[in-house]
Amino acid sequence: MNDLTAACDRLDAAIAADTLTRRRWTAEEQGRHLACLLAAMVPKCGERETSDACPATVIPEWLAHLTPWIDDAGSQDRWPGVVREYACLLRASVALSSEQCQRLDFACRAVAVREERDQISKNAQIGKKAQRIAAIDAVLELLDHASAGGMVSDQEWVAARAAAPAEAWEAVRPAAAAAAASSSSTMAAKRAAADVASAAMRAAADVASAAMRASADVASAADVADVERASEMASEMASDRMIDGIFTAWRTVIRETVNSSARQ
Repeated sequence: MNDLTAACDRLDAAIAADTLTRRRWTAEEQGRHLACLLAAMVPKCGERETSDACPATVIPEWLAHLTPWIDDAGSQDRWPGVVREYACLLRASVALSSEQCQRLDFACRAVAVREERDQISKNAQIGKKAQRIAAIDAVLELLDHASAGGMVSDQEWVAARAAAPAEAWEAVRPAAAAAAASSSSTMAAKRAAADVASAAMRAAADVASAAMRASADVASAADVADVERASEMASEMASDRMIDGIFTAWRTVIRETVNSSARQ
């Protein structure tokens, strides 16, 4: 049994026992030990309260950092289905190669950038919209190429950065600023790349939340509370869409692997 299979078994057992929790690493309740999605898979992550404790033999660093976001960011009513789908996809990922996992990393970043693009395009209050969308589209082209298995050089990432105005670059910085680092052999670069996908997801959800706040009329304390609730819901809805996008990309990579194996 490899490390990923063992982690899948632990996660399946936690789902069956209803001992998963979210938005905290672990908890003790009514004599039961609860753990979040990642901590259920890798107990050491719960003990140390960090994704860094997840061995690369279980899942890649970038997915270890993205997993708590998948667990915590979406709406509560969808969460049980999310963790079950994650568990199914994780078990089906045993046969994925490191190259396929890296492609999935880029595909997940593209999901976040597309969500942010959609939010920016709909927000009438954002300045220099055309420039920001142009910068986003340039990065999306690179991310899509990389997620399809193509090579993107460090120079191409640097060129995309140089061509974007400062305000426009902020829209894609979390997904693209450290993109080249994922192909670097240095430990520092790999650590810099580990949190890129989850940072991009958080940034896109923040844009949705900020847009809701900016569009609201606030005249009283009650209005402030309503706006905050609406802002939180906007963030959760954006997160739900991105989680769906992540899972779609994940299923696509798995399907390609299965089809490739069948042809051999």
